[in-house]
Amino acid sequence: MCIDYRPLNKFTITDKYPLPKLFELIRSLKDSKFFVALDLRSGYWQIPMADSSIQYTAFRTSTGPYEFKVMPFGLTNAPATFQRSMNFLLDDLRYSGVLVYLDDILIHAPTLQELLQLVDEVFERLLRAGYTINLEKCQFLPTTLLYLGHIIEEGTIRPNPKKIEAIQRLQAPTTTQGVRSLLGMTGFLQAFIPDYSEIASPITDLLKGTPNRKKKIVTIKWTSRCEDALDRLKELVVDAVLAQPLDADKYTTVGYGIGRGLKIIQRITSLATYMTRIRYKISCVIRSNSPKKTNYR
Repeated sequence: MCIDYRPLNKFTITDKYPLPKLFELIRSLKDSKFFVALDLRSGYWQIPMADSSIQYTAFRTSTGPYEFKVMPFGLTNAPATFQRSMNFLLDDLRYSGVLVYLDDILIHAPTLQELLQLVDEVFERLLRAGYTINLEKCQFLPTTLLYLGHIIEEGTIRPNPKKIEAIQRLQAPTTTQGVRSLLGMTGFLQAFIPDYSEIASPITDLLKGTPNRKKKIVTIKWTSRCEDALDRLKELVVDAVLAQPLDADKYTTVGYGIGRGLKIIQRITSLATYMTRIRYKISCVIRSNSPKKTNYR
């Protein structure tokens, strides 16, 4: 159940506690070969509401009014509150092999023995704190790991094929809202797409001078350049999805583009290709420049 708390959220002081950065988490898996992924059951509902705040969660149904005694979905500060509580419980294990992103807990280690020790410690802490896990969504020693929209397999990282399929089905948007939605979907894969800012610039340019997302939706003119850019992004998310976790001793960087960015490339030895050395794209870091910065020399 998710209640529309937008009216309440307008009067709520925003909690600025940050969520972990996705690729910082994924890069830390470089040396690990064994994984256990845990999912907390109805994560937010495992956080009790403060007594003074319960009244503000009230909602009406056909059988009468109700209030939440646990933290419901839809509150603007729910993600920050949940992440803070999980960090308080497990953050000291981050560099030992325990990653936490909201209700997703990933335990990883280079050896099975180290993994089992971490699993015991995490389970003990969750038990003491009163958290429960959803066994149906947990993954124990998978050969292919699905984590935060990425598939980790044999030392490589690639986006979830479902994300790729969704991008392949994208159609030309007609409004600024549609453009933001499109860029949100393709932007999820920026780390895998070289020259993302340059390729997507005809599409991002559609938002220049338009109201922000909280204001009136504006109709846009989708040009042939925009269509070519979208087609190119669709090609790249299929052809360039592999990325190798970073090894600082084996990488090189390549800067490029209209914006500010770099591509990190690493040479690895692949047993699957008879010890052939292969160049793997590690990550692409991209940020578009403003027109003034683009013209600066």
